[in-house]
Amino acid sequence: MLLLAGAYFLIPLYAGLKFSLQGVSGGFSFLAFQKLPSAPGFSAALTLSLKLAVATMVVSTLLMVPTAIYVHVRLPRLRRMMDVVTILPIVIPPIVLIVGVLGVFPEWAKASPYLLSFMYVILAMPFVYRSLDAGLGAIDLKTLTEASRSL
Repeated sequence: MLLLAGAYFLIPLYAGLKFSLQGVSGGFSFLAFQKLPSAPGFSAALTLSLKLAVATMVVSTLLMVPTAIYVHVRLPRLRRMMDVVTILPIVIPPIVLIVGVLGVFPEWAKASPYLLSFMYVILAMPFVYRSLDAGLGAIDLKTLTEASRSL
């Protein structure tokens, strides 16, 4: 079973690598990878991707870290509800989330590629919150908070 699962994941990767390395004459060549940085639009696309990634990380961190700390310190009885709320982006199909978001945002925001960053924040929310929740559960946050107030 493990061998079958490995083949299921590795065969498409091998096929993609073989296709990308295949030269015009049928042999193997790195020409496609050498031409990639000078391709038109490559640097703009790479820059936009990096900007979206940084924006997603910053917004996710700014939203989830204070939320997780506040729930752990002040509202521990709401941890169950937060688990349910943060798992919703996994349960609800992404197309439904996109249709809902497009109905809420104004027209000028719909034309911006930075709307993708907002969607990535929503889709990453379960993973960010769960990892923060596990990390905060491993430390005595209440004692640390009380100690920091006494400084």
